[in-house]
Amino acid sequence: MEKQVLIFAVHGFLGVPNDFNFLTENLNPKIYKCELVNLFQNKTTNLSYVTHYRNTVSRNENLSNSKINNFITENLSENFTSINSFDEWTKKIKNKLLTYRAQNFKIILCGYSLGGRLLLDIVFNHTDLWDHAHIISSNIGLQNNDEKLQRLQSDSIWKTKFISCNSPSDWEHLLKDWNNQDVLKDDFEPVRHENSYQKNLLGLAFDNWSLGKQNDYWNLIGSFQKTVHLWSGTNDLKFNLLNKKISEINPKFNHHSIPNLKHRLIFNKDFQNLLIEQIYKEF
Repeated sequence: MEKQVLIFAVHGFLGVPNDFNFLTENLNPKIYKCELVNLFQNKTTNLSYVTHYRNTVSRNENLSNSKINNFITENLSENFTSINSFDEWTKKIKNKLLTYRAQNFKIILCGYSLGGRLLLDIVFNHTDLWDHAHIISSNIGLQNNDEKLQRLQSDSIWKTKFISCNSPSDWEHLLKDWNNQDVLKDDFEPVRHENSYQKNLLGLAFDNWSLGKQNDYWNLIGSFQKTVHLWSGTNDLKFNLLNKKISEINPKFNHHSIPNLKHRLIFNKDFQNLLIEQIYKEF
């Protein structure tokens, strides 16, 4: 029987599933199944969709109320958007991965920036649910309470900016502000369309998934026994230094430092080729 491999990929803030399309375009679909999570758009988070389903689809198909409710519950269980807290998100991902394990899939985790942070609890605390993990340009936690408070305050400001964005010109100016942050400044800027997101979900991410609320995983590094691949660009000084420090504490954390790239290395062809090459080595 041919091996089956799931690649579970999670994009970053203001990202879209297509950011990981290079995986689906280059890996053999007979072996590799790619699940590209959408964090900021889900039809079942939209009340009008649920109403439409109840009023139109159910009438046409003559479904009972129990079947309607089951449909909505099942679809909400697949909702990996920012309506979920860190713990709720982990629980849903855990259930998703368990279904693949039951089908004898090998599992590779790939998370970029925010997406990498969201996968950390699975990486550190549910090692039976994955075979290989790739954490790209991600912060594994703040150790200082003052830093956490500062981050919560900063994220509260960003939340207000995103949920109050009401026009194309507002969106354009907001993107300029976002891309002008130190970690993103002078980096590659992917095209981001306002209609690719549900604005309330962008705002909720600053509440539910703030780095100020994220668990600190530094104390788990030293004794960790499974290989994790950490990726960063040499010109992403903050994250490259963090990854270097982690790999020095425990060589199980394999640091891939990619020359001349910054934070958004996932959009670079050289990085994409290196990641695909590493995946082929794994399976």
